[in-house]
Amino acid sequence: MKTYLRAIFTATVFLSIIFSVSAQKVVILHTNDMHSNLTGFGPESEYSPMYARNDNTKGGFARIAAKIYAEKQANPDATLVLDAGDFLMGTIFHTLENQTGFQLYLMSVMGYDAVTIGNHEFDFSPKFLAEAIVAAQKRGGTPDILASQFIFTPEKDFDDGLEELVKNKTIQPYKVIERQGIKFGIFGLIGDDAVSVAPRAAPLKFENMFKTAKRITKTLREVEKVDYVIYLSHSGVYPDKEEYMVGEDAELAKKVPGIDLILRGHTHIKTQQPKIVGKTLIVQTGAYGQFLGKLELDFSGSTVKHSYQLIPIDDKIEANGVVYKMIESYKSRVSEPFFAPLGLKYDTKLAETDTDLPTADYDTRNIGLMGQFVAEAVKFYTDSFSSGTDIVVVAGGTVRESILKGTITPADVFRIMPLGADSSAHPGSPLAKVWLTGREIKKLMEVALMSTTPGTDSYLYFSGILVHYNPDKVMLRKVEEIEINGKVIDISRNSSELYSITANTYLLSFIGKIKQMSKGLVKLTPKDENGKKIKNIYAYTLEYQTKELGKHKGKEWMAILEFLKSFKDTNGNGTPDVPKYLKYGGGCFVSTKPQAGI
Repeated sequence: MKTYLRAIFTATVFLSIIFSVSAQKVVILHTNDMHSNLTGFGPESEYSPMYARNDNTKGGFARIAAKIYAEKQANPDATLVLDAGDFLMGTIFHTLENQTGFQLYLMSVMGYDAVTIGNHEFDFSPKFLAEAIVAAQKRGGTPDILASQFIFTPEKDFDDGLEELVKNKTIQPYKVIERQGIKFGIFGLIGDDAVSVAPRAAPLKFENMFKTAKRITKTLREVEKVDYVIYLSHSGVYPDKEEYMVGEDAELAKKVPGIDLILRGHTHIKTQQPKIVGKTLIVQTGAYGQFLGKLELDFSGSTVKHSYQLIPIDDKIEANGVVYKMIESYKSRVSEPFFAPLGLKYDTKLAETDTDLPTADYDTRNIGLMGQFVAEAVKFYTDSFSSGTDIVVVAGGTVRESILKGTITPADVFRIMPLGADSSAHPGSPLAKVWLTGREIKKLMEVALMSTTPGTDSYLYFSGILVHYNPDKVMLRKVEEIEINGKVIDISRNSSELYSITANTYLLSFIGKIKQMSKGLVKLTPKDENGKKIKNIYAYTLEYQTKELGKHKGKEWMAILEFLKSFKDTNGNGTPDVPKYLKYGGGCFVSTKPQAGI
């Protein structure tokens, strides 16, 4: 009998040890910079997520939902699902969030536990973001929203909605979540770089990320007594030449060693394996929901062990039917206000291309084709339907998606240039026109030559101008000759003739700040056509006249629509074709040294 009882006791202890060990494993699934790509990244007409292995589209919320659901089924009460910001702003789906709250509610249905706020959540203003959160609550709920740095402006009311959400704890500085007996302390911040490119967050201000991170980490460790600290960071890092991570997150990991894991966003970088700074793991999934990060943590030993993978979200995955149907039923609702007035539907066949027109690639330093395509589209649009322009400028960071081989729809077009809004919250930063002298245009092109790394947000694309430069000359002395519309212009100090530049208001708002950005080396003064200094760029937005809309504010995505409509049907199938001349690289810079151009 004693032998029997001893055997039972031994078996029970053995099983409890096994259970204890297995119960110490937790899976963290994470995304970042999804930018409202609910239906994936690629040709809209190909996306068919309910059938596996039949399209080339990457991502899609219904596919992500399927992977989240499967993981939660396999590891109940052992899974955390988190997002590091910029979940909004990138497709037509984001445009009505303040009325519908659709995406935040959808993310709660998908199983997200917590999200933080990125710079693009402020593209339509703090007021819009607050309304979106409230609308999602009314619809059925949101994931926990974690943000810790807001500094509100009492004398302004545009951030009052967010302030109320902080007061009622809808937006929280941190959250403690327990999984398998492990207490996770989770908080979210937006980095200084992300703040610098969020001008429409005003009047909202932000506390310094390093100061905030130290304070919250101390609270989580000493007051909440958590076992593991996770920082949802919308600041990010970049790989240097040796592929070591540099940037705000790497610096923060050094200065705040109490953080165990940084799930980062903002920079759209993929980490195949965690980067380790001190004892802090740093991971990121790229962007647009093309990958789902999966980090497995094992707390059973004296140290926390980990394994990591990026799960491709592609057509090998059969989508979650509930999420798919929710998105499909929402398409007409969200496209009706913006595409219907143009005589279009969400999936209208606008044009087709037999090759890809890719965006620039940071990893390979490839200039891409899409930025130049947009510049040519805006030049055509402004010359055809407005007062015309000498030069068009497009910033690489605002070009969000490629045109891929196949049919091009309005939904595809909107994703190329989706950012910003006008004063009436109509999507897209409005186009405006300013004037500079020939000498100032030379200075602008010198600045552009200083920012010639393709794939970076600061890379500039131009139409209407040709610049001859000597790469061997010193900085700010490289430009030798400039042609505008085929005519050489005066770029001497005595030049007084004015030339018009068209760009979106977001980009033009930085022209007057170039002196500050260049440490005083370059000063440009945006003017009106009479040479008077412009104080408010939004007063110089352009009006366009088209058959469908009459007079209206122009946007880059609308320019692309009109550009595509102007193409000829060269293969006789009834759909316009992208011309061959737009499928090759190029640019406005021509080196005076043979075979040394950029």
